[in-house]
Amino acid sequence: MVTSKRKRKRINDNFGDKIDFLVDRGTLPGDLAPVLKKLHDYRNETYHRDQHRVEVIRPAVLIYFDEACTVLDCYEPGVMASGGSLGPELARFQEGGPAHENPFEVSHRAARRLREEVGLDLKAVRTALVDHLLGRLDDLESGLAYVEENSAHGAIPGDAIRSMQIEDGDIEAIFEREVLRSRTYPLTMKDVKSWIERATAMEEMDDKHVLFTEFAALEDAFEELEGKVREAVWRIDEAANMR
Repeated sequence: MVTSKRKRKRINDNFGDKIDFLVDRGTLPGDLAPVLKKLHDYRNETYHRDQHRVEVIRPAVLIYFDEACTVLDCYEPGVMASGGSLGPELARFQEGGPAHENPFEVSHRAARRLREEVGLDLKAVRTALVDHLLGRLDDLESGLAYVEENSAHGAIPGDAIRSMQIEDGDIEAIFEREVLRSRTYPLTMKDVKSWIERATAMEEMDDKHVLFTEFAALEDAFEELEGKVREAVWRIDEAANMR
């Protein structure tokens, strides 16, 4: 299969494209892709923007480590040139001494041993992720209710989530409640209820890839709205402090 120059550049520049390429080639299992992409986003937030998801950093790191072991276990070098004995970082995974070592087995043995040494307590990780999501969604619900309670125009349930989705320049929807309510927006309070139900259902998930994929999907679904609600609550509080 020939890879175009443009695609090679995308693969070189973007982590997500690297993952997709390896999955397409059968080098990595497909269920790793959404997990690795989301965790790489976490890494970029921390490393490049100094943003830290303190509540989930430990389970995220443990999952990332476990996925790194999976990638290592998938590694098949095909051809290997040996210049002598293994370095100390790999020598500890040898069995029977260098003379009896199959170099093609080192990556698989290393992955198994590293998993044994660190371990992934799936139950603890699952509980941490579910509690984190439900806590944020509870804050989201409370924030929306707070916005409606402090509305100067007599809000009804659902107005807050509508107002978070007003398009730039839609002055009528900003100042006319009936116009706002006549607009069709992607998200409603039914979506918030659905997110809570999905987060709760994660307690029954025993597959680590399915678990974190669902966690990532839920975060992606409500994170933009969450940011807008937090800003709206902050503006209300700031206005109250200025009185």
